[in-house]
Amino acid sequence: MEQLYAEDQAKQDAAAEKQAAREAQAAAAENASASSSEGEQAPAAQEGAGATAPEIDAVTSAAAEKTARTAAVDPIQAFLDRAPWVEAEELGMKVYTCSSCAAALTVDATTAVTECPYCGNQSVLPGTLAGLSKPDLVIPFKKTKADAIAALNNHYARLKFLPDAFTEQSHLEHVQGVYVPFWLVSSKVDFDASFEATNTRMFTDGDDQITETDYYDIGRSGQAVFTRVPVDGSTKMPDAHMDAIEPFDYEEIQAFNVGYLPGYLAERYDLSAQDCMGRACGRMDATVPALAQATVAGYDSVINTGFSSNAEVTDVSYALLPVWMLHTTWNNENYLFAMNGQTGRLIGDLPIDKGKVTKFAILRFIPSFIVVFVIAFVMMGMML
Repeated sequence: MEQLYAEDQAKQDAAAEKQAAREAQAAAAENASASSSEGEQAPAAQEGAGATAPEIDAVTSAAAEKTARTAAVDPIQAFLDRAPWVEAEELGMKVYTCSSCAAALTVDATTAVTECPYCGNQSVLPGTLAGLSKPDLVIPFKKTKADAIAALNNHYARLKFLPDAFTEQSHLEHVQGVYVPFWLVSSKVDFDASFEATNTRMFTDGDDQITETDYYDIGRSGQAVFTRVPVDGSTKMPDAHMDAIEPFDYEEIQAFNVGYLPGYLAERYDLSAQDCMGRACGRMDATVPALAQATVAGYDSVINTGFSSNAEVTDVSYALLPVWMLHTTWNNENYLFAMNGQTGRLIGDLPIDKGKVTKFAILRFIPSFIVVFVIAFVMMGMML
């Protein structure tokens, strides 16, 4: 019984102490407020005094709110806030720079770089990670080096106008898996579109053939939502090549981890997110009119007569996407091919045999010429 009383008394004492502390804190706040209103400066807190738990929670909450506001207002700044590498990651990475085309290549500490995958230059100099931003996402390689070489040979076999000597004499100088830097841009696009549509019907009235056309003015307003529109951040990689090897399957995208890098190169972006924003928004703006027009159905013809849009970027991520680079030489010329390292889609520039093109055109023209000649000959015979 006495023990229960003692425990109860201890609880009451503790509660009284907490109440006294709260009253003292309130009084201190009142005094500080009064001093501030009289123009006096309150003394700074003594070192080591610390902050109370409610004050710490308030600071943490304010910081979180600031981060959320930053992300909502400026997605690019939100990326920069989360971009730095941690020290352990930096120790396991190396950077090389091509002395010819200035490509900056990041690799893990066990990978040696002896040749630039873009221009074939063998003077590749070591550098530093300073100033580099850490990627958010990565799509791992699925296709192997052997897959890339086989795809290139199959590509050769399908081309009608490729010089015969090219397949025999061209030399595949270098094949390298490269993680190409991409900005993945998400956006909401508000739009207003106007269309002129028609419906036409034909009928007879006695001996008259009548055509009636009804005209309609149609408006569409709405919002199109885009998620992770890819724009490469490399000036070394032709935009047309990167657009041509799309799409990538985002179902396989992963949070970035340096464990995906061994055996591959990772190029550093030299176009910032801000540099690429115009191209990303341009790709989205080019898509929206067709999306709007697709909702105008049930008419014989539809013409777009006006369109305006306003894009709001909602998120920006820095991703490394897998690309096999194949560097071929023939007749002292360099030819660069790119293959999607996930899907196997391949693109590249190749020489054209002008003689084959001319022969093909002639063979296509001759049958048409013969048909026209025969028809003309028959008609002349009928007239006679």
